[in-house]
Amino acid sequence: MLHRLREGMKERGAIVFKGIVEADETYMARKYGSDYKGLTPEQVEYIQKNKHSTKTKGAVIGLADRNTGKVKIVSFDENNLTNVTNTVREYVDKRATLHTDESNLYNALGYEMKRESVVHSKKEWVKTNYYREKIHTNTVENFWSVMKRGVYGIYHQISYKHLQRYCDEFSYRYNNRKMNDADRFTVTLRNTGRLTYKDLVNK
Repeated sequence: MLHRLREGMKERGAIVFKGIVEADETYMARKYGSDYKGLTPEQVEYIQKNKHSTKTKGAVIGLADRNTGKVKIVSFDENNLTNVTNTVREYVDKRATLHTDESNLYNALGYEMKRESVVHSKKEWVKTNYYREKIHTNTVENFWSVMKRGVYGIYHQISYKHLQRYCDEFSYRYNNRKMNDADRFTVTLRNTGRLTYKDLVNK
C-alpha cells in the first residue's frame, strides 16, 4: 500500500533545471536481510562475492535547482562516470551553471556546461566567484541530511530494489513542503497510477 502511495509521488513530465544547479552523490547504505528477500539468485551470489563493493550500497545523485528550490534524486547501482554524467545531461540545461564538489565524476561535464566547484577535502564549503555568486552544494547536502534521517529513523533500512521509490517519496515531500495539505492531497491523488502487486514484486 505504501509503495502504491509512492507511485503517486513520482514526478510526471519533463524536468529540466536551469540557472544554478547543485549536484552531489551519496550512498543510502543498503543493508541486506539474512534471507536476501526479493533478490534473484544471481544478485545474491554477486553480493556474497562483493560484500564491500559500492554496488551494494545504493548510489544516488541529487540535483538541486537553487532558483526553484526543487530537487531531483536518481538512484543507480554504481556511482560511476557514466551514470553521473548521463543523469546531469538528462535533467540539467546546458546553459545552467553546475555547482559541485571536487569529484572527478563531473570533469567531463565541464566541457559541456559551466561548472564551478568547492574543495571539501580542504574544508572549503562556500566561496564567492567573480560575479559575487555563492558557490556551494549546501542545498542538496541539506536534503541528504533530511532523507537519511527519515530513512534511518522511519524505515531503518531500505533495499536497492525499491530505492528509487523512496527517493521519489522524499523528493516529493521536499518539493511540496510549502504546499498546504489539501492541495498536496489533490496533486497526489491526481498523479496516482495503477501499481499491481505483480509489477511491484517482479520489477
